[in-house]
Amino acid sequence: MSTAPEAQKPAKAAKADVKAEPKVTAKSKAKAEAAAAEKAAAAAKPVKAPKAAVAKKPAVKKADAVKRSAHSEGRLAVVDSLTVDSPKTKALASKLKAMGLSSVLVIADQVDDNMILASRNLANVLVVEPRYADPLSLVHYKKVLVTKAAVEQLKEMLA
Repeated sequence: MSTAPEAQKPAKAAKADVKAEPKVTAKSKAKAEAAAAEKAAAAAKPVKAPKAAVAKKPAVKKADAVKRSAHSEGRLAVVDSLTVDSPKTKALASKLKAMGLSSVLVIADQVDDNMILASRNLANVLVVEPRYADPLSLVHYKKVLVTKAAVEQLKEMLA
């Protein structure tokens, strides 16, 4: 009886080999050919013609472009200096009202404590030094008020 089970083992292995071979049909051949054609098309890269020489415009920094648009729209004003004697919001508000400014970004070369304390309760007023002036603020406020010394600092930064 020991020979019978041994004889059956090779027969089962032979059957397993027959089942492992995939059947080749017309549909599977067509799919294989289509996949091969797609691979060949993907592998063949089109040759691009060299581009004609085009004169490039110099890159303009965004902040510089925003500053130019503010100036062209009449939103930019330059003053000698802007100071407040006391840290009172009323004093700064009256100065800005006398200039006809309601929504304003003030860029000052030196922002002292009095200016910070006077401006922090005004909703539409932001006082910053030139290094903190950002394009979003330049666009957000209706007017931009810059001191002469701050203009020089901005030129140095953007150069």
